[in-house]
Amino acid sequence: MLLESYASFELTGFSIAIRELWWVFPTILVFHSLSMGLMAGIGVVSALRALGFAQQIPIAMLRKFQPLLWLGFVVAATSGLLLLAGYPAKALTNPLFFIKLLMLAGAIWLTVRLTSRERRLLSQRQSPARLPALLTMGLWFSVIASGRFLAYTHNVLLASWLVGGD
Repeated sequence: MLLESYASFELTGFSIAIRELWWVFPTILVFHSLSMGLMAGIGVVSALRALGFAQQIPIAMLRKFQPLLWLGFVVAATSGLLLLAGYPAKALTNPLFFIKLLMLAGAIWLTVRLTSRERRLLSQRQSPARLPALLTMGLWFSVIASGRFLAYTHNVLLASWLVGGD
């Protein structure tokens, strides 16, 4: 049933255009990559600051980057939905896609927490502050790696090939 609905969507002009117009998919992918890099960069810098690097930079200054984190999220979500529209079965039949989304949610949540007002109360040298920072960096690196692996770990590329679509 799900494969049939994926196949039906894959045969729409919108999905075909994303896949087959030579400039569309690469353009969407560039925006997705840049926005993911923006979010991960902010996350890793916030984590490094929490680990004790660049102590001269106040956490309040890092908080000013949160609007860029959310801008990156909006661009990544929009471009991700467009990429999904081009190959819905490729992503939605791959468990790694859902793992990536869960890791992304955790990475964003931890990044925001690292620069929150409550975060200032924690000493950067205490292990309770170090663990979220290390986990944040690990999640961002894992989100990026899993996104790259999605291109190579699918079992179904186009559902329309499997259910007898044109």
